Amino acid sequence: MGYLIEKADLAVRTMEDSLVDYMHMAKWMTTPEVMDFYEGHDCTYDLEKVIDKYRPRTKGETPITPCIIEINHKAAGYLQFYPVDKEEYNVDERIDLSSYQHPYAADILLGEAKICGKGVGTKVLTIMIDYLFDMTIADVLYIDPQTWNHRAIRCYEKCGFKPVAVMEKRELHNGEYKDSLIMSITPVMRLLPAQ
Repeated sequence: MGYLIEKADLAVRTMEDSLVDYMHMAKWMTTPEVMDFYEGHDCTYDLEKVIDKYRPRTKGETPITPCIIEINHKAAGYLQFYPVDKEEYNVDERIDLSSYQHPYAADILLGEAKICGKGVGTKVLTIMIDYLFDMTIADVLYIDPQTWNHRAIRCYEKCGFKPVAVMEKRELHNGEYKDSLIMSITPVMRLLPAQ
């Protein structure tokens, strides 16, 4: 397995083109706790749909690096990072990517309800931020929670992300387009104390 990070009981490894990893994703993406925040209850993922979506990522056919979060060597969630398509965020003067050479974005999903609200997301994202800034060419990192996902926003703030702009009607959730809060962090910002 391709471990990117191993720190105490936490690890992040690249997702494999394996039935086991796809089954983890299918399980997580059909749990009510995940569906509450990821695409909604009207968007269901069976194993076939998961394989269709994630196999190109695991095989390196897209720029997205898919990862599995492990706690004590047990799969517990999903994380991905990827170079930002400059058209994705460069919408107006509030989000100006011209001063960055290698903008990246990340997404995180905790798949096991029992670990939510215990600081796991903050720990994983913090070590991932360090990895991206220390081991890749990323010079800014974006994340885009929906504006009503207060728990995720607070987690990202604890990691050092700062709000940049609200993009209206950006993401489909339960059949309705919702607003996203675009947040960012740079290598310098991660050294500042969290708010």
